[in-house]
Parts: sequence; C-alpha cells; structure tokens
Amino acid sequence: MSGTTGTTAEEAAALALTLQHFQYSSVASIAILSYEYLIKFDDEVRYLWNRRRLSLGGVLLFLCRYLPFCSVFFLYLYVTTTNFDPSHCRAASIASTVIVIVEFLLAIMVLLARSYAVWEGSTIITTIMITWAVGVIIVLFYPAALYDKSILPVDVHFAHGCIVMDRRGNLVETGIIIVFASETCKIR
Repeated sequence: MSGTTGTTAEEAAALALTLQHFQYSSVASIAILSYEYLIKFDDEVRYLWNRRRLSLGGVLLFLCRYLPFCSVFFLYLYVTTTNFDPSHCRAASIASTVIVIVEFLLAIMVLLARSYAVWEGSTIITTIMITWAVGVIIVLFYPAALYDKSILPVDVHFAHGCIVMDRRGNLVETGIIIVFASETCKIR
C-alpha cells in the first residue's frame, strides 16, 4: 500500500475489503453477462439479424444485447488499473456511473415501448408515459450531477483498482431508490 497518510489501519482494511467486493462483483457480473449472451445468441440471430427492416424494437434489442458489454469498463476501474491519479480515478468513476444510468434508461425505454404497444398508442397514455419518463430522468440525473461534484478518490492504494468515496452521502443510490419506487406505480 502507498499513500496511507491520514488513514488508520482499520480504515485501510475496510477499504481493501470494499475494493475486493467490487472486484469480485465486477468479474462475476461480466461472467454472468457473457453466459447469458451466449445462451441467447440463437434468439438474437432469429429476432435481430434475420429481419430485413430496421425497427424501434430491433434497435432496442440491439442496445439491450450490446450496451451491457460497456460494463467491462468496471473491470478496468476496479480490477486492472494501476493509475491511481485522483483525476483518473474520479473520471473513471463518473464514466461508470454514466454507463449504469444509460443502461437503466434503456430498460425504461423498453418498458415504455411495450406499454405504448399495449395501449395501442393512446394519446392520454402516451402523454402520461412521456411525463413519467421526464420525471424519472430528472430524478435520476440530478443526484448523478451532484455525485459528479462530490466524489473524491481515496488516498489509499492497493495493487490494482481505484477506490472513490462520495463526500455527501449516497446521492445516486437515493435517486435510484426513488426511480425504483416509481416503478411500482407504473400504468399496466
């Protein structure tokens, strides 16, 4: 370890354990993602690549299948990087947050497209869904913007991986909890 100025041994041990959890969960999520991709590849060929026309459903399927591979970036941030420059770790953490938010918004777009199809393009329902989507985006991006300004790389370094802290608390998690709570009120 280097750069342990002002950090107690207990804090350093807790940070090492936290980093180890991030490393294990990053590797496990990429393994599960790869497994799911491989077992569903025949469905992808049938529903995406054998179609001749480009449609909203095809674009959403393509994004749902390939955007999660941006999660490989987490392997870089938490497992392989040895660049502990604070600006580098901060930028990488912000990029990983943006990846998660974009993937979540893609899931919301799929749900809205399905709701639109079920309600057969009703103007009232469409207006409600658009209003709801804008609200979700605001609720999700406001805490993310505050998180962008409040994260701080930790001055404890290990062999690989960045550790960052949010100086103001769990702002992004609060936004995601609000969005998940709004999912329970969705029009069926």
